Amino acid sequence: MRRSRFNFNTNNLTGWKPAFDRSYVYKKYQTPIEDNYKKTLLHKNKLQCDKVKKLYNKNEVKKFFKKYKLNIPKLYYYSNSNVNIKEFITNEYVAKPAHMSESNYVFINNPNHKLVISSLKTALNKTAKQDEPEMLKSTEKGILIEEYIETKYEFKVFVLYGCPILGDLRKGSKEWHRIDIIDKENKYFNWDKEYEICKQIAKDLKIDFFRIDFLYNKKNNKLYASEMAFKPSTILGANIEKFIFNKWCK
Repeated sequence: MRRSRFNFNTNNLTGWKPAFDRSYVYKKYQTPIEDNYKKTLLHKNKLQCDKVKKLYNKNEVKKFFKKYKLNIPKLYYYSNSNVNIKEFITNEYVAKPAHMSESNYVFINNPNHKLVISSLKTALNKTAKQDEPEMLKSTEKGILIEEYIETKYEFKVFVLYGCPILGDLRKGSKEWHRIDIIDKENKYFNWDKEYEICKQIAKDLKIDFFRIDFLYNKKNNKLYASEMAFKPSTILGANIEKFIFNKWCK
């Protein structure tokens, strides 16, 4: 019987040890704890901090990742006002808004350049959805063109109290593409370097709970950091959400 994408257990998630507790968390990040995971996570919508607002922009987060020596897709073009991108759209590219979280207006190796340019111009006048974090809605608008990474896995790392608590491993971008929930020790790839950098980022930001997304290229055996989410609203399933929530409370 095929395992449900939401029915993963927590038996292999044994590597998490908090690097700090709630008292270390920067005051503006301290999330009010409710009686379950989803209600607690909703408080992230209202948090306000200029540094996090800046990092919701995908161009700014590239610069941030570079400081921590994470691999990132090469940036070809960024603008917060123009879409003069014809010379940057090659056979292999990714074009997307820098200020939105959904896959709308994201183009991968699309040969219809008129459609790409028209859509990105529209995206420059759009904001994140009403139910998304205030800081995402107010981050700098922009569009970018970047290197296309041939991706075997998408990998979303959830970090709690200074240490990665799990990795959401997928063969695509959606929850139904999930193939496993993994820890530092796993059968897919080595991410010791990224694991330690995630810990350092959490320590430096003084934040309780967030997510960093990676793309895994098998040919080069590399993980490429792509973006961050400070209200990681991924549907993980009851077992995993309860597991995170119990640790978050403590």
